[in-house]
Amino acid sequence: MNDTPQKQCGKCPNSYPATPEFFSRDRTKKDRLRTICKVCEKASKKHLYELNKEKVLEQQKRNYEKHKERILDYHKEYYQKNKEYINTRDKAYAEQHREEIQDYQKQYYINHKEALNARNKQYYETNKDQLLERQKEYNLAHAEQRLERARKQRREHRALYRAYNRRHKARKRSATGTHTGQDVLRQYQRQHGRCYYCRKKVGQHYHVDHVIPLSRGGSNDPNNLVIACPKCNLSKNDKLPHEFWQGGRLF
Repeated sequence: MNDTPQKQCGKCPNSYPATPEFFSRDRTKKDRLRTICKVCEKASKKHLYELNKEKVLEQQKRNYEKHKERILDYHKEYYQKNKEYINTRDKAYAEQHREEIQDYQKQYYINHKEALNARNKQYYETNKDQLLERQKEYNLAHAEQRLERARKQRREHRALYRAYNRRHKARKRSATGTHTGQDVLRQYQRQHGRCYYCRKKVGQHYHVDHVIPLSRGGSNDPNNLVIACPKCNLSKNDKLPHEFWQGGRLF
């Protein structure tokens, strides 16, 4: 049988055991406990905070600026003492709330896009040398991993990277038009995976050729692209269709 005396909250009609679990401590009271329960106390603090939110935030900001160095030193020291626990806790929370965090970050960026970009730009300009040095050290320490990751991305998005390269080449020659990796895949399907010139199956080892070369005034538009085997594309080089012995097909 539980012999703990009950105590009625002075604000709500509920009664709870007269223990610090349900009532905050107060040395001025006879039973050393506050007259209102923790639930009502929390609700009262929340209501008071909402009424004075701007003043509270302004006061917190002033206190932070006044004791900034001491606060940062404290947090740094606390982190070093509890590094393993904090990292494990944060990792577990991030895994458990991954979608919520991503949605929040996305919405926050949309709402504060200009301010965030301006802040990031200012931070980069202020710490440019330090950031570049840190990036250089990271690249050297993870050279193999970065190279393998780049190779994997190129294998998985081969058409996309090839489109980037052709776009860059077209810009250098001031050529008109543009295309995407999807445009190339559609052309591949229209040609049924065969070379435009010799009609042989190309599989995954194919080139994308500008029928009218960029150097001869051709555009980078999808209508000027065909799938060709490496041999035909290299043989054609910068020739016009009628100048290439296997060229001249309508497209």
